[in-house]
Amino acid sequence: MEICKICFKEYNRISDLFQHLRSHKISKQEYYDKFILKDLQDKICPFCEKDRKYHSIKVGYLHTCGNKKCHLLDIKKTKKERYGNENYNNREKAIETNLRLFKNICPVHGINEGKAKITKLNNIDKNGLNSFDRQIIKSKQTKLERYGNENYNNIEKQREVMNNLYGGYTLVSKILSNKVKNTLLEKYGTDNYFKSEAYKNKFKNNEFVFNLMAKVYETKKKNNSFIGSKIEQEFKKLLNIFELVYEQNYRSDLYPFNCDFYIPKLDLYIELNFHWTHGHEPFNIYNKKHIEILKEWTRKGNELNFKDKKKEQYFVAIYVWTNLDVKKLEVAKKNHLNYIQIYRQDEFEKVIKDILYLYKREVNKWQL
Repeated sequence: MEICKICFKEYNRISDLFQHLRSHKISKQEYYDKFILKDLQDKICPFCEKDRKYHSIKVGYLHTCGNKKCHLLDIKKTKKERYGNENYNNREKAIETNLRLFKNICPVHGINEGKAKITKLNNIDKNGLNSFDRQIIKSKQTKLERYGNENYNNIEKQREVMNNLYGGYTLVSKILSNKVKNTLLEKYGTDNYFKSEAYKNKFKNNEFVFNLMAKVYETKKKNNSFIGSKIEQEFKKLLNIFELVYEQNYRSDLYPFNCDFYIPKLDLYIELNFHWTHGHEPFNIYNKKHIEILKEWTRKGNELNFKDKKKEQYFVAIYVWTNLDVKKLEVAKKNHLNYIQIYRQDEFEKVIKDILYLYKREVNKWQL
């Protein structure tokens, strides 16, 4: 029996519950995050701190973000925990498991390889070679006969062939560029993917936006290319004047967002929410004024600008104010962090004075 945690209706099958969730205008992942997820840390990959890949309501989030390196690290971690050796490999057990689950075993490798690959691998000649092996051997023999080297690779020749066929070996070629444009038109209805509805719809997905922001953060951190706002620059100058030790765009296991400023001595996280996209105060779903602002932003977002495009900045603002800022505050409260969100200029100087006062005494008054 499946019970909807929103309206408490009962369903015999989970598929019926999924259908019912549409009436609440909530996705399966949003439903899982709001009513089933117990710990926000369960969404964070333990190896790279990016969002884990969502699977289903029954399973929740996978062990990692889905990245190949993180997946391999997770496998090694499990092997070490279970068998005391991160490189443990029981081939007989693997064959037994594949036989039980898939009933389709490769005669050469002893494991399930998929139907197409199995067919080629089963096609063994009198010398014990399968189709893949024969193709590789034939390719090497041809190269050896023609060029005297079984690993021969002539880049110039490849470019020459491309030039003859397409008039160029890159997208400079008109034939190739037209081919790309036609494919884009067929798939997305436009010759530029970044102008397509499919691309725009990605930014309506909170998980996609969060992962994108995380990727941007990692790149900027690697290249040291963060550019702060004028307010952040002023705050930074004050911290430098008073010789306060700080870190910018700081992340931790307890706070998986790039925080504007972090004061290590006070273990204090500071977010400067001066920009209008933060709503000038914390969002409250029960505040009628806030709901009116959201309606106004939605109306303005659907208006067309001078380029006949929707004003996407308003939808970004809605996400930042109602989703991202709320998540940050929830995580800070849950982990009992010393945390400040500054929304107004008159709070700015007072916070600096308090930091200076407490910095000398090594005490903190901002714990949530």
